[in-house]
Amino acid sequence: MFWHRLIQYLKGASRQDDDAADKAVSKTFRKQYARFRRLLGANAALAELMADMEGKLSDKSPYSMTYVRHAAEQAVNKSRLMARSLDEMSGGKYAGLSRAVERIEKELHSLLGDNAPCRQAHLPVTMPPSEGHTALHDVSRLILPLNLIDPASAGFSPEGCQTLHDVMRFALERSYQEMFAISDLTAEAGNVVMKLKASLPIDLHIIDLGNGTTAPPGAHSVTPEEIVSAPFKALLGGMLRPEVTFRQPRPINMGGFLSVMGRQMLSPQGGERFGDKSYAVVSARSMGFGSRVGYHYTILDSYCGTTDSKNYISFSFQGGAAGEARRERRVRAIALVLEELGFSVTVQGDMLKSRFQKYPRAIIEDRLDQLGRLWQVARQMDMLMVSEEAVVQFRDDFMNGIYR
Repeated sequence: MFWHRLIQYLKGASRQDDDAADKAVSKTFRKQYARFRRLLGANAALAELMADMEGKLSDKSPYSMTYVRHAAEQAVNKSRLMARSLDEMSGGKYAGLSRAVERIEKELHSLLGDNAPCRQAHLPVTMPPSEGHTALHDVSRLILPLNLIDPASAGFSPEGCQTLHDVMRFALERSYQEMFAISDLTAEAGNVVMKLKASLPIDLHIIDLGNGTTAPPGAHSVTPEEIVSAPFKALLGGMLRPEVTFRQPRPINMGGFLSVMGRQMLSPQGGERFGDKSYAVVSARSMGFGSRVGYHYTILDSYCGTTDSKNYISFSFQGGAAGEARRERRVRAIALVLEELGFSVTVQGDMLKSRFQKYPRAIIEDRLDQLGRLWQVARQMDMLMVSEEAVVQFRDDFMNGIYR
């Protein structure tokens, strides 16, 4: 990998070459950051498009065929731009992601019955509600579902991308790794990648796209007080509430504890997964948050502004260190809480996906605060999920403000 070679070069550089090496790193960082911003811009546009598609599907209102084709074309274009940007950031390591986009694009063309979405003027402008809903629903199956959650899983690869949302997820995760790799080498990374100084059980780094923090110029770290991003400030507020930041050992069921320890010992990753970096990409009104604590992975995206129809929260959760039964119980317990909070939720095995949308900013912020609390109390919950009764008990306790 280019960055590894660059690091080795810097380590062995003679004193008289230090200035030249520093300039080379700075130039490389600027190029890398430009590609990263381009990727994030495409990601933001694709996320907005997907939110609009989901809103139309939930409303079941009539759609024009032009909208369906335009949505498919724009989703492909933004995904292609993300794939190309990542490939440039990695020095050609992820060419397979562009092939995944091409494969999905062909499937979309097949559904739409042509080879050029949005370019046939003779198509009807409107369709009956039932047919329009069917057309958008069929197209959305190749765009909206998220199947790639855990970056450490064997299926987290370009070949594992089944939808454009998977492409988006893969490109984002790997782009963060590429940025982290170079940001440690140059002072220019200040205010681009900043470590959050807070009492959290994760190594959380903040990427500020603009107006998300008030950190001073050149800062390499940021405090909770300097976070001004509306959605991330709300989420962080929930995470840092005194009643959920456990300072005393939590009650442990011995059977669950032994299950967790056995899974860790048998895992090929061993303890490596506990030290991975987590990230939050923030702006004034938007946030993308991804974290791994032990063996479970969380993805949360949100927009929180003054236009109710644009506001949403998308929350996904997968994994755990306990046995299958306890992992699935934890997911069901989390799902029960989310349903009480008004989220639409789907559960498959130990994987959960949920969404909350089109509410005023104050309500979105409240749900993000609740998600922050839920994220904290759910961290070690799988070893306590010894029965189905424990699932319901967790829901009841959480909704009554009992965090244990």
